[in-house]
Amino acid sequence: MRIVVMSDSHGRIDRVRQVIAQQPDAELFIFLGDGTRDFHAAMRGIPKEDWCVCGNSDFGSDDEYILISYVKDVKFYCTHGHQWGVKYDMTELLDEAKKKEINVLLFGHTHQAYYEYRDGIHIMNPGSLGSPRGPIYPTYGVIDIHGKSVVCTHLRLDDPPKQEPME
Repeated sequence: MRIVVMSDSHGRIDRVRQVIAQQPDAELFIFLGDGTRDFHAAMRGIPKEDWCVCGNSDFGSDDEYILISYVKDVKFYCTHGHQWGVKYDMTELLDEAKKKEINVLLFGHTHQAYYEYRDGIHIMNPGSLGSPRGPIYPTYGVIDIHGKSVVCTHLRLDDPPKQEPME
């Protein structure tokens, strides 16, 4: 099963739509905040499952700050991360994930793509679609689950192909 993870689009609905178009085989799309309106608008009419949490810039959002759910037997913890201070230290968030026996911990907020496998937990930040830090290009995450195997990767959002002018 393929899962696509996005975060921090900050008004770049075009990039959210581009990710969705680039991943037609994904069965679940997850958005980790700061652009929930972009995500909900882009997913409208897409017959795929979606999860969404709100971030510190999602004023008026009805989405929760934390979502805990399962895909098959894999337990996910999704949050934007701002309330956990992830820009400075992930210890508190990781401790919470351990207490809840989480398999995959997903967060955004830092705008930096990140992955680590620590203490039996896959920890991933997909980076930012709207204003990335670190790499100068937007990134998103892909999680492939096959049985008990969980593989997390980052993908660069390539710019759409330029159309040649018609003569």
